[in-house]
Amino acid sequence: MKIATTLSVIALAQLAQVYAGESSYGGHSKPSGPDGGPATHDVDSRPNVHNGGVNLFPYTAELRDYIVQQHNYARAKLVPTEAANMRELKWDESLAIEASELVNTCVFEHDTENYAYGQNLMYGLNTLDKATVDSWIKGWVVEEISDADRNGNGKMDLDHASAVLWANSYLVGCASKLCPNGYLTACNYYTPGNWQGENTYIPGKSCSKCPTQAPYCDATYGKLCTADKGDTPTPAPQPTTAAPKPTTAAPQPTTAAPKPTTAAPQPTTAAPQPTTAAPKPTPAP
Repeated sequence: MKIATTLSVIALAQLAQVYAGESSYGGHSKPSGPDGGPATHDVDSRPNVHNGGVNLFPYTAELRDYIVQQHNYARAKLVPTEAANMRELKWDESLAIEASELVNTCVFEHDTENYAYGQNLMYGLNTLDKATVDSWIKGWVVEEISDADRNGNGKMDLDHASAVLWANSYLVGCASKLCPNGYLTACNYYTPGNWQGENTYIPGKSCSKCPTQAPYCDATYGKLCTADKGDTPTPAPQPTTAAPKPTTAAPQPTTAAPKPTTAAPQPTTAAPQPTTAAPKPTPAP
């Protein structure tokens, strides 16, 4: 199921620059790693918690793939203009493990200490299936942007939407647990976004400013930067020329059918007539 919506160009155009210092939500300052560069994402060797290690909802491979699919759908389709540098998201198990540790507490509160990753939370739903995943994207992106647009005053809190749509993010991992008030879900994103002074994405022709780590365009939408060369879409081959046509018209007879050169022969003279009258008898002596 895809989430179809019409999003305001005014609200969404501001989304591209919402963290450039013009929004009421200023974002946060980007942390630095030990060498002064960006903080890195630690990949640990803890066991896969989705097999019931801490009493979490067990994501099937199909549901996990659907979570990634719907995030990428939002990144490709729910932006106001084409994004020149929007990366394709892939599933990351270590991010899912981090998310599982949060939801296992049943506390609805972010745990992104040091901003090592971006994060969205959802609480209160009593089921967890594909329709539930649709509702996450609707709440984080569609409804948040629509609500901001209705305010009409430029003061937007779009931190959830920008977490989903942050162009430089390329990994996602989520976890869910049934708590007293419904399922608590956390989705973590790397690299994190919402940095002060940075745009959510660069407006422009899709895939025209892909980073060197992801120089290709995805095959599904043709709008997301990916590292997978095999995903590069290629157009279906088209015939180079039109189908050949006959160079001349079908041959026609060069002359009309022959006709008789003279009229049908007629008798040249009338039927012969006797030249003298019939003989009469001689009188008796």
